[in-house]
Amino acid sequence: MKGGVSLLLYLLWTVGTGDGRHIFMTPLVTNARTVVVVILPEAGVENILYKQFGETIQKRSPYSTWSVIADLHGKEARLEDIPAIVWSVRDRLREEGFNANAYDLFLAGHGTSGFPVQLYASIYPSEVNGILLYNSYLRQGQIITFPVPVLTISGDLDGVNRITQIADMLIDNINDDDDSLLRMSPIIVLEGVNHGSIITGELPANFKMADVDSDLPVDRAIDTISHITKTFLVRTVDNDNASMLSLLRESRKTLILLQPIMDIKRMTLDSTLKSTWVTYAQIWLSGILGPNSAKIHVQSYVNRNLEPALMEQLDGSVTIFTFSEMVYSEDDVTDDDMPPALPKLLEIKSKLFKAERVQAVLSNSSVGGNIKTCRDINYASFVYTYHSAQNITRKRFDRTHSGIVFHEDIVARSKSEWERQQLLVEQRGKVLHVTSVSWTSPMKSEGIVYCKLLPPPRITEWIYVDSLL
Repeated sequence: MKGGVSLLLYLLWTVGTGDGRHIFMTPLVTNARTVVVVILPEAGVENILYKQFGETIQKRSPYSTWSVIADLHGKEARLEDIPAIVWSVRDRLREEGFNANAYDLFLAGHGTSGFPVQLYASIYPSEVNGILLYNSYLRQGQIITFPVPVLTISGDLDGVNRITQIADMLIDNINDDDDSLLRMSPIIVLEGVNHGSIITGELPANFKMADVDSDLPVDRAIDTISHITKTFLVRTVDNDNASMLSLLRESRKTLILLQPIMDIKRMTLDSTLKSTWVTYAQIWLSGILGPNSAKIHVQSYVNRNLEPALMEQLDGSVTIFTFSEMVYSEDDVTDDDMPPALPKLLEIKSKLFKAERVQAVLSNSSVGGNIKTCRDINYASFVYTYHSAQNITRKRFDRTHSGIVFHEDIVARSKSEWERQQLLVEQRGKVLHVTSVSWTSPMKSEGIVYCKLLPPPRITEWIYVDSLL
């Protein structure tokens, strides 16, 4: 039952919190169904900076809409803060003559506040009719099992809640031929919008430094996001089919926008622990050109302990098994309200066959090509990823002149030295500098080369976000 948090829990949760200076914006119309939208600010952002956003939601909404902007005292929202905030809102509405069943309540979180908001809704689904995640995304379990409707709105220029993170969330939850999830919980990424696009002021320094400049004036961004919010409210409150279809169209646009990123991630490592990208790298490194390249069959697996294998087939073709290790970041998040983010792929430690070894088997094949070293493979990774990106993304990237310089490989003297030496990636000004590490087997008959490869998803991160900062 809505409003069912016990008085004892309320007293425990409100110790040291209090009602604060929540901004209650009374409805502009009174002869309609009552809807309440409670917005939890981003950490360190004053709630007054959301006033225009709250007002615009009210103007857009066909309901008698209360916009409430919580006061977090300049701190990061925590799960234990939310029951007191919800209780304060319900208490104020009781003073206005509304009981808990007389209105629909939506809880919204901006940025980091989106995580405790979704945690609260997953624990107390009867307390809210839906949640709104602005510049945030759903992390709690599978999206399809979330107990209340969710609207996710972010921007492709958000440097904090990055478009690549939204793509990570979608990969494991969205089937290309299944719209049922998006009908319940639409996910919309807007072009030209950044992390601060719903506030009329500046983000705190730590967020501002990480955010990309917006392409849209704040008034226009607020109006667009408020319109989508209104559509979600109508879809949820009245189960309105036209609103659902409108949100579904916007979500499909988002899937198109994110498709290149998701394709790059799947190509790098798929659900069967195979890497199409390493397969390409081996074929290119072989130097076999034209129709003869069809004679090379490569299977690339993730396994750090196995050596590559090459087998000549009776039909004159060759089958190659390559093995790689995906090396991820080790970022730990200890805050219970913020489940650990997906680790970032830093490098691919690949074991491949040199061109001479493959060509010795396919002796009658035409050879050539420009990919002869680990450095060359990394450059090919950049070219492939760049041309896979959306046109608008490439244009932004080109305007910054933020290229990548690929230096000659560091040649390790032993396997152990190769293992210890990391792929070198360094940003100098607006340019990324990349240096691979290679090791070649001293037994020429083996023809094995080890490469530290730059993962395509890491290049995606550079092209879409980091190069624009």
